Amino acid sequence: MLDYCQKAIDRSRSFAEKWLNTYQCKGDPAKAKEIATSLGDVKTHLSHGAAIDHVAAESMGLKVEYLPPEDDLWEALWRLYCDYVISLRGSEQAQFFESGHASIAY
Repeated sequence: MLDYCQKAIDRSRSFAEKWLNTYQCKGDPAKAKEIATSLGDVKTHLSHGAAIDHVAAESMGLKVEYLPPEDDLWEALWRLYCDYVISLRGSEQAQFFESGHASIAY
């Protein structure tokens, strides 16, 4: 079981590093690796569901755009998040996947 969990952590870190290197840290694989390692630090982030605010994200080196709570886009995103939480509570579904074409509960 421990081996399975460690492999899941390693896979997540590798996945994060790949996408960071492709987008946020394009052309800077060392920075992508550093951020992925920080995001995957289970001693710092004790739960996958714990939020990382814009200050923490920026301190890791991520490029973020802060939206104040009174911003229309922030309100829309918060409403969507709350709808997801309510929809998933008590259901067998674990997550949603969103794209420009579909919203799928899985």
